[in-house]
Amino acid sequence: MRTTSESRRARIMAVALDEFMATGFDGTSMTQIAAHVGGSKATLYSYFGSKDELLEQSLLGYGKRAAQELSQLLNASGDFRTDLMYFITALLKRLYSPETIGILRRLRTLLVVSTRRAPAAFGITLPCSCVAKLQRADFETKILTL
Repeated sequence: MRTTSESRRARIMAVALDEFMATGFDGTSMTQIAAHVGGSKATLYSYFGSKDELLEQSLLGYGKRAAQELSQLLNASGDFRTDLMYFITALLKRLYSPETIGILRRLRTLLVVSTRRAPAAFGITLPCSCVAKLQRADFETKILTL
């Protein structure tokens, strides 16, 4: 059973992810997130040290939830072929869901903008050709080629 603190943290991450998807990283403020969660910035900072950490944890939380949902399908019926078919179908639905596509688009934008501003953003350096490819990427039609 989840504690109040864990539930609050999960709620903050869900609201933050919605905000980041709607207005982008630069367009989202901790004040905005706090207002939507119904708390204060101090509360947010007690759970997450920075807006960067909140974004990271929100994305990781989304990925973990998706992985848990999909992994449950692997032994659902006991028949490997049936389970694998359900798994592949669910995986493709998840990859092409508006939520996942929105996250990938926002990440692309964040990465491209960050690499223009600070080449070593997130501790990585991308060559110019890679940044150019990210700028042109269309995640709706090319998601499976990544």
